[in-house]
This record gives sequence, C-alpha cells and structure tokens, in this order.
Amino acid sequence: MAQQRFIDDKKNACPYCGKPLVNAPIKDTPCPFCGNIIYVRQSRYSKDNILTTSENLDKISGDWKQVNFIKTILKSVQSNGIKESDFNNKKQEMSVLDGKPPNDTDVLRAILTDLQKNNVNVYFQLAMLLNMERKDAFNLLTYAKKLELTNLKNSGIVKKVKIASGSKTGDPEACEACKKHIGKVFTIDEALDRMPIPRKDCTFKLYDESRGFCRCTYIVAF
Repeated sequence: MAQQRFIDDKKNACPYCGKPLVNAPIKDTPCPFCGNIIYVRQSRYSKDNILTTSENLDKISGDWKQVNFIKTILKSVQSNGIKESDFNNKKQEMSVLDGKPPNDTDVLRAILTDLQKNNVNVYFQLAMLLNMERKDAFNLLTYAKKLELTNLKNSGIVKKVKIASGSKTGDPEACEACKKHIGKVFTIDEALDRMPIPRKDCTFKLYDESRGFCRCTYIVAF
C-alpha cells in the first residue's frame, strides 16, 4: 500500500498549507492541495512517521545523527555499567535541577564526567563529543593516548606498542598521513616521549568537516 490511514487529522496535515490529509503518505509525495513535496521521516522520539518540509530536512537529519552518536558513546561505556536508561535518568535529574530540559549532548557530557571522576578513561569519548560539536579535540585525543600508554607502562607487562589503524570493518581506511606510521613499533617510553599519535596532520573526518580526527591506536607489540 502506498498510503496509511490516520485518525488524527491535526497530526497528519500538510506541513506547508496546513490542510488535513485523510490518507497520510508513507513516502515523499506532493500535497494534493498546494503541490509542495511533503517529506516523510521517522521521528527521533518514536517509530512514528512525521511529515515535514524541505527546509526542515537538514535539522531532522542532524537530530538523527546526534541520536545515533549518543547511542554509540553509551555503548562504548557499557562495560562500566552505563545503560541507556541511565541517560534518561540523568536527563530527568538535570531537568529538575535546571527547570528545563537540557541538551542531549550536555546530558552525555555529564555522564562521561561522572565516569571520569571514578577514574574511568573516557577522554576519547569526550574528544568525539567535542568533534560532534565542531570543536577542536586534538588536546583531548593526545591526553587519551598518553593516559593509555601510562597505564600500559604501569602494568609492568607491556614493553612495546605498535601503531594500528583505528578504522573498523566498513569504515573508511586510514588517511595518507596516518598510513605512513601504521605498523611502526615503539617502546612505551619512546611513545610517551614522541607521542606519534594522534596525528596532527590526519585528514580523516569524523563529524566535523573542518578538521581531522585521528583514529589511530596502539596495540601490544611482542
């Protein structure tokens, strides 16, 4: 079926002319009254479809990008006992304190900061958050790598590390600047002294299209 019937005419009205639609479209289609293209997108808050205009497409796309980003970060700290319900609880808590709903990125930052206070290394996640906000994250990335190396050194077990690409299956491969250093081996002290990664000249774009975000990582070298 190309169309789906809805009872709520107010919800299923043309976003341009406001006239109610007896049959709400489930795919992009012209309004039968004004002729403008009605765009059908899924709501970030539910599985329901919403009808929108061409002017709002970028905002809706951005909202979904932020939702997926937050889910990615929360998944990365699951091993520290963080669940998606913790995000909702923290948001409610902050809403009560501030008297208004906080931005989702502020809620995420508060969760990461709480983990940080418990000596959990979340500097990489915080760097990703800065990048999502179109801010320079290089110093945080550098500190995350330095802390990682320090922890390896303090373990007394690992003596050498090797630079590896941080790209996962299906991700874009390392940029040309990073490829030149992948596979190089350093002692822990050499790596701490030289800090070969993150690469300042990395050109891989994560969220911010104006600056690079180095994904290179260390693996144990034997």
